[in-house]
Amino acid sequence: MRFGVIINIEFSDIEPFAIPLLQKIRADGHEVYLEDRSARLAGFADGVLPIEELGKQIDMALVLGGDGTLLATARVMGPCHVPIAGINMGRLGFLVDTNVDKMDDLLPLLYNGNYQIEHRMGIQATIIRNGKDHETYFGMNDAVIHRGTTARVLGMVLHINKEYVSSYTADGLIVSTPTGSTAYSLSAGGPILTPLMKALVITPICPHMFAIRPMIVPDDVILRIQLERVIGDAVLTIDGQAGISLHISDQILIQRAPETIQLVRITRRSFYDLLREKLGWGVAKTESRG
Repeated sequence: MRFGVIINIEFSDIEPFAIPLLQKIRADGHEVYLEDRSARLAGFADGVLPIEELGKQIDMALVLGGDGTLLATARVMGPCHVPIAGINMGRLGFLVDTNVDKMDDLLPLLYNGNYQIEHRMGIQATIIRNGKDHETYFGMNDAVIHRGTTARVLGMVLHINKEYVSSYTADGLIVSTPTGSTAYSLSAGGPILTPLMKALVITPICPHMFAIRPMIVPDDVILRIQLERVIGDAVLTIDGQAGISLHISDQILIQRAPETIQLVRITRRSFYDLLREKLGWGVAKTESRG
């Protein structure tokens, strides 16, 4: 089996876990490929590839980091249809499935195929500039149009399948997948969707009209957002990581991506288990009786 390993090198304590993991995979008779930065941390000289090429050479990606590392990997690996197994070294961990202290139990399960694949919806955003497709971006969580460094609101117009929906005066607009509904959209007052729902969430950021609320739409629609007023700068951000400058009169087409992200699931925790664990839902306060 060919594994591609992506390590978040910003974790200062990751090296004692990462290097033995790589050595064990090779000792077990499997191939290991690393993206450039991970290879420098681990001191590996062979099997090193740019992350853009990694997905074409491997059967599975192993991500050592947090949700942010997995999101960055998913944007590259998603179009390659490569399953992604996450090992949590971060804090919240909605997407990474296994904690670092369970790594020894993880590998035999992966070798023997004792896991499930969960297909998560991806999101695609295309910038239309001067009437032509300028660039298309792929993400897992969300596409966000927002003001950049200036504290001035944007003027935006939303059409769904060519039908006018609303004009927005706001700090921005979030379009999220069900997976992304527990990220930025949730912080901005959006609803939580279960991950396998077939829908998109449109959540305004600090709108200047109280009646403007988040909206859930089917996943087969095409959203067209046009920038009508920009004072300062505006940015399109994918998954909170990739930022692209926008121009006045740019149109952004946002829709479900044709590819899904394949997440490897080892644990049998449900989404509701995660909500209770990560968000503290349903935790009763124990009162002493004297």
